[in-house]
Amino acid sequence: MNEEKFIIKASRLHYTEEDIQFLKKLAEIGIDWTALYKMAAIHSVSPIIYHALEKHFIGNIVPSEIMAHFKSVYYQTAIRNANLLNFLENTIKVFGKKVVLLKGMDLALSLYPNIGVRSMCDMDVLVDVVSFEELTILIKNSEEVFQPIYKSKAHEKHLKKGEEYIYPIFSRYGRIEIHKYIPGFSANLKENAWSSAVHVNENPNLYHLKPEYTLLHLCIHVYSHATVFSYLRMYCDINELVRKYQMNIDWDFVIKAILENGWKEKFSWLYSYVNTLFETPFPECIYKEIGIHKNEMPINDILYGISDYKFTKATSSLFKGFDNIYDKIEYGFRSFFPEKKWLHDHYKNQKDSVRIDTLNYCRYFIEYSDLIIKRFFK
Repeated sequence: MNEEKFIIKASRLHYTEEDIQFLKKLAEIGIDWTALYKMAAIHSVSPIIYHALEKHFIGNIVPSEIMAHFKSVYYQTAIRNANLLNFLENTIKVFGKKVVLLKGMDLALSLYPNIGVRSMCDMDVLVDVVSFEELTILIKNSEEVFQPIYKSKAHEKHLKKGEEYIYPIFSRYGRIEIHKYIPGFSANLKENAWSSAVHVNENPNLYHLKPEYTLLHLCIHVYSHATVFSYLRMYCDINELVRKYQMNIDWDFVIKAILENGWKEKFSWLYSYVNTLFETPFPECIYKEIGIHKNEMPINDILYGISDYKFTKATSSLFKGFDNIYDKIEYGFRSFFPEKKWLHDHYKNQKDSVRIDTLNYCRYFIEYSDLIIKRFFK
């Protein structure tokens, strides 16, 4: 499928001359540009495609109306990310303690050329256990934040269950998740990641993880999501991180962490897939100790899960986390039909009426229907 080939080849920062000629050839052969744009949007790679095509002066191979869509998403992403970052930086000035950026915002600032290239669903930050509640209260009480946080009481129970507790907050600029643990990291690995974090910019309290810890975190995050759904953008992050920091990453440390934590099978699958997609230059020690092989997957399978078996296993595990059948039913129902107050806050409605409620649910289903249907009924 030419659309898939174009998206995969275009979703990277650096093109070779062969890459450019390949993209031009695909455009000449014939592409359903509307389908391509929709697919790129679903996989959250529209901004990086726009930036790369413009950087390499080949945006003319894409119809002007499609490039206009890409451009719009690119600038919308930049504005949204800048507002989120500004909100966090202003909060940290009051907080006055160390905060570590994770994933999206960190990569937007340290990996990608500007804040508009990397789209994100939310902004993740890490604080120590002692400061967790303090920062949560500080952000939650901001005038820029609205409530409620959860679609239902069952969603709240599920999120609060377990030691890897994450507190989600919705500001007017987007969702913020405050972590006191790094999911998948042991206490010792998390503490080492925290203590070795380095400054992001001139803000004395804003940090990010060193590349090897970021790589481990990204891979664990991607694989944990890939049992249900993932986006091409997630794999782009790993490719770009390895390409930029391949000479600076402590690969012996990465290999040791993978083996000690029993991640070899997961990381072998993931590295193989990223390498197949992007020809990512992993060092020889990764090939030898972890294993990289040809591992192709259609782009739709990236979005909707590694396999039905693993999807079923992940869904079953999710519902086992509830204590009674009523919570399971509520969680399932409210995943499709959020409480009215959540919808009002999500879409910033000032009035309450049957017409507005109906409109909200229509907007919600249009926004989430494709992902919800594939996630629950594939």
